[in-house]
Amino acid sequence: MLPGHRERDNQQAMETTHAYADFLMFLGIAVVVLPACRLLRLSPILGFLLVGAVVGPQGLGGLALNATTSGLGELGVVFLLFMIGLELSVERLATMTRYVFGLGMLQVAISSAVFVALGLAIGLKPVAAAILAVALAFSSTAFVLQILNEQGLALSRLGRRAIAILILQDLAVVPLLVAIPIASGEMVDLAASIGRTAGMAVVAVAVILAVGRYALRPLFRLVAQHGAAELFLAATLLVVVGTSLITESVGLSASLGAFLAGMMLAETEFRHQIEAEIEPYRGLLLGLFFLLVGMRIDPFSVLRNFEFILIGLLVILIVKAGIIVLLGRRFGLSGSTALQLGLLLGQVGEFAFVVIDSMLEGRLIEPALYDVLVPIIALGMALTPPLAALGERYVLHRARAKADLEAPESGHGDHVIVFGFGRVGQTLVAVLQQEGVPVLAIDRDPRLVLEGRQKGLPVLYGDGGRPRLLSRLAPEKARAVVLTMNSRRANARVLEAVRRDHPHLPIIVRARSIDEVPAFRKGGADHVVTEAFEGSLRMAKQLMALFGKSDQAIEERLNAARAQLYPPKINSSRS
Repeated sequence: MLPGHRERDNQQAMETTHAYADFLMFLGIAVVVLPACRLLRLSPILGFLLVGAVVGPQGLGGLALNATTSGLGELGVVFLLFMIGLELSVERLATMTRYVFGLGMLQVAISSAVFVALGLAIGLKPVAAAILAVALAFSSTAFVLQILNEQGLALSRLGRRAIAILILQDLAVVPLLVAIPIASGEMVDLAASIGRTAGMAVVAVAVILAVGRYALRPLFRLVAQHGAAELFLAATLLVVVGTSLITESVGLSASLGAFLAGMMLAETEFRHQIEAEIEPYRGLLLGLFFLLVGMRIDPFSVLRNFEFILIGLLVILIVKAGIIVLLGRRFGLSGSTALQLGLLLGQVGEFAFVVIDSMLEGRLIEPALYDVLVPIIALGMALTPPLAALGERYVLHRARAKADLEAPESGHGDHVIVFGFGRVGQTLVAVLQQEGVPVLAIDRDPRLVLEGRQKGLPVLYGDGGRPRLLSRLAPEKARAVVLTMNSRRANARVLEAVRRDHPHLPIIVRARSIDEVPAFRKGGADHVVTEAFEGSLRMAKQLMALFGKSDQAIEERLNAARAQLYPPKINSSRS
């Protein structure tokens, strides 16, 4: 072998070894960061940002950025765009049109206008100020959705408004990704660049949508027939990477292709399975992206520019939160809930990292401004959980004060006590009232209680597991107790408390799955109603009727099926 070839082979081997070492280092960091964040109740995103700042080239670790880790980080962003696309089906957009294209568009437009003015005031060129302003108007989808899910607010009025704003922001990412490479080019050819890029974009999007409409569903049906999980994952990766390469080949962003792929697959029946297959990889790769972002933070630069960073952070949070509060009020939220929405969405989102990185490469912003913007965005995201918790506590305080929820009434008799005033509890209370049955509902969410009180419904605020509250509900005079809460643990805790002091009181428990039935029966429930099982029986009843079965035969068959799962029915004479 010639010396030149030997040296080249040795160099390639060393590069491969370094690439493996870098990826191994990231996996080691992930193994440490993820359980540590769970133990400390911190967001993993925040953990990766902090660790990246410590181990990065400007920190104590001195680890260097390279093409391998950067490429994997970009792949994490691609999968994030793909997952967002999966959430933006046409059907979902149609049900939230007013909030998406009303509330969301106004938030982005007004916030961007304010930030453009601020950008021009600090000396940015108009194009750079406009692009940066739109990026700063975005909020963190990852942080906000995680907080909404943790607090169980995704389907509340607050959650729907927040998701509407995030959807519009996610849609606004697409033209922004197209605008950056155009703005970074020669301005004398701007018109020609816009025309050429727009033409290629139209062709690329048309090809992707056509292929998606006529080929994706048959492809995934064929894959699903074989039933192999690895084949399903391979097909998903093929679609994501394929569409990303198509858009990248015509000068657009790979993330744009992934977004379009998600939009196409959102309309298919395979959407949820695709989410389940991709989620672990997306989370790991996105963690690498935030680790790389943290590695770009210069801790010493933060100390040197601390005043500018603090002022910038406060300005962004106050401007965005203030605009969102005013718009929230305009779109029907109470003052306290609008404030909670503003605190939840006041930070700058993860896509701003992608934007300012591209702007730095395109020389649209100076390195000094970049060094200030990165920690501002990171610190804003770090402050999101405590700010959201502050907003939540404020709303709870206002709701308790307004509805006087801390004073449960007593003196009931021959009534039904319903723990949980969510979707199931509200339906149950309405039916019992229509039948003239005395009923009293309890819930820990003051918003639900306040809404029920305003409608004249007998709902009180309280924790059903507390003996003092139970004693004030007169359970010794009650006909029955029903547990309809979403949480299995909450139902089990109240079941234990009620059964301990009232062994003969009939108790009916709602279970989300068949697996929960044995535990509730062992805990003392007289009857357990399983959502999935009862739904299946209702469908079976309709089908048997279509096949001409008599009502008596249908009921006998359904009762036989119930007898195999449920305990004996409650004796109405039990006291």
